[in-house]
Amino acid sequence: MRCFRLLIISSVSLFVFINYVFSCDIILKNRAIVDKNRVFLSDVSTKYPQILSNLAIAISPSISQTLMLHKNDIQSVLRDKGYKFKVCGGNVTVKRKRFLITKKDVVRLTGLTHILFISKMPIILPYYHYKLKIKNIHKNNRYVFINIAAVKNGKIYRNVGISAKISISTLVPVAARDIRYGSVIKRNDIKFVSVDHALPTSITSLNAIVGTVAASNIKKNSFFTLSNTKKRILVKYGDLLSVCVEIGNVKIHTTAKALQRGYNNDIIKIMYPHSKRVVSAIVVGNKRVLVE
Repeated sequence: MRCFRLLIISSVSLFVFINYVFSCDIILKNRAIVDKNRVFLSDVSTKYPQILSNLAIAISPSISQTLMLHKNDIQSVLRDKGYKFKVCGGNVTVKRKRFLITKKDVVRLTGLTHILFISKMPIILPYYHYKLKIKNIHKNNRYVFINIAAVKNGKIYRNVGISAKISISTLVPVAARDIRYGSVIKRNDIKFVSVDHALPTSITSLNAIVGTVAASNIKKNSFFTLSNTKKRILVKYGDLLSVCVEIGNVKIHTTAKALQRGYNNDIIKIMYPHSKRVVSAIVVGNKRVLVE
């Protein structure tokens, strides 16, 4: 019984669709792309009388714009021309077909594979099967200026200037694995990769990263930055410290109390518990200082 109902519904739907198609003289598309200066009825319709195939109904949009046509607009054009055809459909979005000069085109033409584009890409031109030719390439240190000619019918239609920067690969430290928030970053958490450019806030020194704490979750292959790492406090106020006193070639190990907190290589004040003498010391590790 259920299958029978579905068959009836499908049959009714098919009948309505067929009736819709045959009752409409013109059926509009939802979208259309044109490559001429005018929009023709045949560009925006899936069904239309053959005598109207070359009927211009609007001026084409520019390559950077979009034109919206409603069936009432088209019906009005038909009425002005003396035609009485039924138009079905809604709005038609019309765009101009474009010719794009892409990054791949520039690399193919110049042979420059390691460049970072400064100019906004792709370059957009009105549609045509242009031939692209290199007019000249000028280099200034790491910068390169490329002049490309778009040739149409044997003549230069437009000269296009493109600016780029020659990239120099450098090794920078990145996370070798996912590092959780609050974890102390160790040497085996870090690997080096070759990149064309690093973030301005990236930390590029290995020693500046090892021993720091993850200030957020750091994903694998992410750069280490001033925002996702923070210094680890190695000495807190009141800590009992292991002190190494160096006098020439002689080393004496003792203990002292921290009067300040400190990070690696910070100079802090410490106090010897028995003599109450206060001296300066360099933080060299977790609860460890050096007195010279």
